[in-house]
Amino acid sequence: MSPSLQHRWPMRDGPVLSWSKSIEQLPLLAAERCGWRHANDRIELPAFLEGKVERALYLRWLGAKAQAHARRDFARGLIEATRANYRWLIHAAVVESEGRDFYTGEMLDWHLIGTYRNEASTNGKHAYKKTLKLLPTLDHHEAAATVAVFKICAWRTNDSKHDLTTAEFIELSKRILEHHGFTVTAPV
Repeated sequence: MSPSLQHRWPMRDGPVLSWSKSIEQLPLLAAERCGWRHANDRIELPAFLEGKVERALYLRWLGAKAQAHARRDFARGLIEATRANYRWLIHAAVVESEGRDFYTGEMLDWHLIGTYRNEASTNGKHAYKKTLKLLPTLDHHEAAATVAVFKICAWRTNDSKHDLTTAEFIELSKRILEHHGFTVTAPV
């Protein structure tokens, strides 16, 4: 008989969910909820990435981003922050971006996904970071939101925006430009 895994998942302000499945069944749990056997079978490579990025690399990047953000957001109290939910939300943000930075409109270097290396970053510091300035990254559109809304932007943009809301980021950018002699007017 296969060993089984029992898991208790506390829900904020609610009951404890529990399930017991054999270890062989665990990879299928999320797919069962969504009605298909393998979640990746349903995700198509966005048209603008064809010829630039292999589908397997895109799916690996998508999964890594979904896992990291879901783990962080679940710890912050967002109950719907699951890897399966976030995989679809992030994929939708990528498709919506059409390959461009949401904030600047610049075309991103999609061939850079999956190339970041922590050790190289530690050794190279600012010089290494500059080589990845147009690396596509995931931004929480409104950091304080209770529901995740993702936008795709360059690493440089995401690093600059940090935890500002979109309105705060635009206001800061406006103040910087005006300080340096530019006239900034909002679109009509």
